[in-house]
Amino acid sequence: MCCFCQAHLLPSHKCQAIRPRNLQSGLIDLGKAYLGQGKYDEALKNVLCSLDIRKNNIDQEHPSWFELDKNIGKASYQKGMLNQAPEHYKKCLRVALQIYGGQSKYATTCYNNIGSVFQKKGLYEKAIENYEPSLKMYIFREKDQELSSIYNNLGSIYTELKALDYLFEKSRNQEKM
Repeated sequence: MCCFCQAHLLPSHKCQAIRPRNLQSGLIDLGKAYLGQGKYDEALKNVLCSLDIRKNNIDQEHPSWFELDKNIGKASYQKGMLNQAPEHYKKCLRVALQIYGGQSKYATTCYNNIGSVFQKKGLYEKAIENYEPSLKMYIFREKDQELSSIYNNLGSIYTELKALDYLFEKSRNQEKM
């Protein structure tokens, strides 16, 4: 019996009658709705239940894997679970590359999301390593609106690094006095 049926106390014969892909898609949509409302615990509960169903019933090449891992990553990121978010964004990237190819908007989104997590964690070099492929893909696809987002992310990293360099230099000068 799946986690949805257990949570809603459905008998096992009704659980077996539910089509897994429909239920999984519904749970992803419900998770997205909760994400939009800022209800991250509810979002995670639904997308993790969808993950449970996916493991047992859905082909690994199915596009719903991309959506599912993206939503788990997003909910984890929003909840501040910064060690789990990149794990799901990397799975999302692997699926995007496999299904849609290296220059797809899906792969670009994944690189950008991974970069955002590393930036928030203060791991600027890793963030840049992920923003740069995303930037190249946006340029390749000539998406000016999306380019501004990447340039903004990279600019904020370089600003933070410059501020850190300044503070480090200032503390060294004070030690010499």
